[in-house]
Amino acid sequence: MVQILIDGTSPVLSCAGTGWKPVSRTLDPFHADYSNDTARTTCVTGDQMSFTFFGTNASIFGARRNNHGLYTAGVDSSSASGNGFSGPEIFQSLLFSSGNLTRGSHQLHLSNTPNDTVEICVDVDWIEIDDEDLPSATGSLFSLPSDPALQVLPSVDAWQNLGGVWQTDSSTASMKFTFTGGSAAIYGRVDVENSPYMCSIDNDSNSMYSSYAPQSAENQMMCYAGGLDPTKQHTIQVFNYPNVTNPHLQLTHAQAWQVTQ
Repeated sequence: MVQILIDGTSPVLSCAGTGWKPVSRTLDPFHADYSNDTARTTCVTGDQMSFTFFGTNASIFGARRNNHGLYTAGVDSSSASGNGFSGPEIFQSLLFSSGNLTRGSHQLHLSNTPNDTVEICVDVDWIEIDDEDLPSATGSLFSLPSDPALQVLPSVDAWQNLGGVWQTDSSTASMKFTFTGGSAAIYGRVDVENSPYMCSIDNDSNSMYSSYAPQSAENQMMCYAGGLDPTKQHTIQVFNYPNVTNPHLQLTHAQAWQVTQ
């Protein structure tokens, strides 16, 4: 089975609304109770989060706290209500699971829908994507710069190695991951000076994201590809789009999930 975990502050998660922000490490005394010491939260009614994935199940994990309230979550056109309130707090709790889905492309969505003036928040610690139709699929990790599957462009001179985090400020820089597998992802770091970037899958499907975040976080999914032909070779390429205030693109490693049968 392929199991993919996505941190709640990862750029690949699409957030709509004005309230989304990382759980503060300086203001929230319970921040360390979240997985990876990171989560994304909102207390604004109507704020939404979504993610398009390929698989057979999707789950959302987060906290249940005394200022959390009602939310709706679902996949594609279906939705269900949930209640994130709890006193005392319960962390790393299952907020939603889709159950068995027809294997294919789906959209997971979450909306903050409180009906109270105090219990108004919801957060996402991480999202789990499963593909249960691939019981013999295995994941392989590739680390910069030792793996030939990861190529930094136009040359290594455009990049700096900051203790395992590869950083570039160049507008011509990119990183190319070549792999054989049905799903793959590239990971990196988000921070206050980090840049917009583009992910290109097989030189065709292009998506823009931002690695800016008001609080730094490691092991963030920067690019995702799913539903690929697992017997063929594919590429994911990340292009830096720096600006004056946000020049840095920081990448660390990649992972591919390959069918072994």
